Amino acid sequence: MTGSGVRVAVGGISHETNQYVARTTGLDRFLVVRGPELVPRATGLATYIGGLVDQSLAEGWTPVGLLYAQAPPSGPIEQAAYEELREGLLDELREALPLDGVLLELHGAGATTVIDDLEGDLCQAVRRVVGPAVPVLVTHDLHGNLTQAEVSAVDMLLAVHHYPHDDAYERGREAAAALAQLLGGRWRPTTHLERLPMLLPPTTTYSGVGAWVLERCREAEELPGVLDCTFMHGFPFTDNPHVGSQVVVTTHDDPELARTVARRLAAQIWDVRDRFLTDTLGAEQAVTAAYDIGKRLVVVNETSDNPGGGAPGDGTHLLRALLARPERRVVFSSVNDPAVAALAHAAGVGGLVRADLGGKTDQLHGAPLPVEAVVTALSDGSGAFESPAAPGLPFDLGPSACLRIGHVDVIVTSRAVQTIDPVPMRMHGLDVMSYDIIALKSSGHFRSAFEPLAVEIVTADPPGLTTTRLSQLTRERSPAGLWPLDVAAAYPNPTSERSPL
Repeated sequence: MTGSGVRVAVGGISHETNQYVARTTGLDRFLVVRGPELVPRATGLATYIGGLVDQSLAEGWTPVGLLYAQAPPSGPIEQAAYEELREGLLDELREALPLDGVLLELHGAGATTVIDDLEGDLCQAVRRVVGPAVPVLVTHDLHGNLTQAEVSAVDMLLAVHHYPHDDAYERGREAAAALAQLLGGRWRPTTHLERLPMLLPPTTTYSGVGAWVLERCREAEELPGVLDCTFMHGFPFTDNPHVGSQVVVTTHDDPELARTVARRLAAQIWDVRDRFLTDTLGAEQAVTAAYDIGKRLVVVNETSDNPGGGAPGDGTHLLRALLARPERRVVFSSVNDPAVAALAHAAGVGGLVRADLGGKTDQLHGAPLPVEAVVTALSDGSGAFESPAAPGLPFDLGPSACLRIGHVDVIVTSRAVQTIDPVPMRMHGLDVMSYDIIALKSSGHFRSAFEPLAVEIVTADPPGLTTTRLSQLTRERSPAGLWPLDVAAAYPNPTSERSPL
């Protein structure tokens, strides 16, 4: 089924919910695009939703905008806010009927103050509106905690393969292309979700065990009848009954093949689980390691205070350690502190600011730092990333400033945004190549842009809500027997094709 007569709805609600964050996420935190505005806004955008729209247009279809809502990673969504977004999407969906298909961008780790499984709830509601015959396909982040409720409600589910997620646009286009296969009667998808009792720290797919698992997924996709094979790393910064990792396999009209391939791959991953463990460094240790490398460009990422995972971005552990070592030129991006940013704007460029910087959210991420700083640049904080992980994606730091504190140039923002490329520094007049050390708050997305620049990357993991030291996070509602918290944890499937890394 092709041509302009095909009408496909496009929309979604996307949020990565860190359930350890005390502050809830209200409607005001969401970017919301509704109805006819969506398609022109998304066309050409290098994201999931852009890929869905662009491929729909390439197929000759008429994409119909529903509601698209996206907020930065943060605490649980207020239930009333979610219900307003959900009903807004469903109202647009009802208005758009009849439809030939539905394409949704979801995250996979969405939760409200009441509902642990936002995606399952939303997809079941969409299915009730469109009925059993209309294909529904969704895209996902790799860090999703998927449920059978969602899998049962959709026809196909496609997650990015890479972390950093620089293939989001491609997966969006692939999802729309898959819908074309369904509409043409060439595919009849059957999906199996295999759960692994594993909590994984952020793991790149471009090297090490992450790359090895991705290659196993690609090998599985070469098997006759297998349409897609994805290893969902899961989002460990949640405490709910479905947290963990998953293997998702979709086949053409062969549920037994989907189950067999998923369980075989899950067993192989379980066999190499120890390779996912990483040695972690505290802030002082990481700074010492960076200094030991010498006066060459080194990136130090503070993974435990990553706004891209819901952390507050106002932690001071790493900055404190860097200020104690004056022998290098350092740039730090960034500290989320709207009060200090406002003081900088009031002082103006060249002005002096005396204040307690950061540490305003809690004591976990470090105490406020008393500083005396010179304002070297001011910005409205509005820009767009250039990194392959998010090309063209707009960001808003809020009113922001560059403060020179001794030998460290510190970007201070009014909103928590992870640093994934040099743009936030450049907009404050800074040339990253002129520094010995680039310090930033991110877990993995920064690698696409910064890895080619640095001689080495050192990860700092002081206390924080996105720490790789997962045992530091309390578990009250998570399943028992999760590795590596439980060293005796077992994957129950007895069938395994052993394959050494």
